[in-house]
Amino acid sequence: MQDLPLCDECHQNPGLQQDVEGRSLRLCDRCADLLRVRMAFDEAVMDVIRLTDSSPDEALRLLDHLNEENALQDYDGWLQKSIKSQRALIFATRKRYHEARNEILSIPTTLLRTAEERTEHTLEKAWVLSLCGEHGEARQEIEEALVQNHGLSPNSRLRLLTKLVEFMDPKDDALPESLSTLSAEVIQELGIPVRKELQTKAPVDAIRSADRLFREAGHRYASLMARLVQKTPDERTASMQRFAQIEPVGFYRQLASRFARK
Repeated sequence: MQDLPLCDECHQNPGLQQDVEGRSLRLCDRCADLLRVRMAFDEAVMDVIRLTDSSPDEALRLLDHLNEENALQDYDGWLQKSIKSQRALIFATRKRYHEARNEILSIPTTLLRTAEERTEHTLEKAWVLSLCGEHGEARQEIEEALVQNHGLSPNSRLRLLTKLVEFMDPKDDALPESLSTLSAEVIQELGIPVRKELQTKAPVDAIRSADRLFREAGHRYASLMARLVQKTPDERTASMQRFAQIEPVGFYRQLASRFARK
């Protein structure tokens, strides 16, 4: 008997061809269950968000029901993490800050498997701690994440640095030397045109400037992508090439250049 091809997701177990939201995927039983769990959460979370302001208790009940229905198939803990994070958001929105704190702190770090998940969790935790008045603890969470730097992308490090300076005392513009060095590295890696003098003499201002310039470039790139939908392939390539020539932020210049070469 011929062996079945491997699963498109885990690349470990034999998979069967399945239709998932219009896409044809080869999935093993485990990955098919995990995908169904994520789809169930994505479907329910819109109702949860809608109910958060008007009926928070109903939103919490929806999350409880979602967990009851899918917990057995939550093999990797993704649903548990996502529900706890959403519960924390509901509590924080309703100014039930200490309940939000308990919820966000109860998420096991073992469930944060990717650098992006760790970044999002750090930002959420810092936000909740700041709402509870624990500004020093919020700042410490971000500093530790930056120092540990478990495979964080330059984009994620910029987000963390930007949030860090939000929690700093406005009268205290001093960053630890290690983080000043890190911010200069991040600005260089992303190709953000921030003056070297500003980075050296006022690293906090440099981070704020870098964040603003990077977000503005992101908006320009998103606007360009939206305009390209109705264009021909040749027109899309030409538009991307022009964007890559004039865009001042290197990260988005490179994105446009790669797109133009496809």
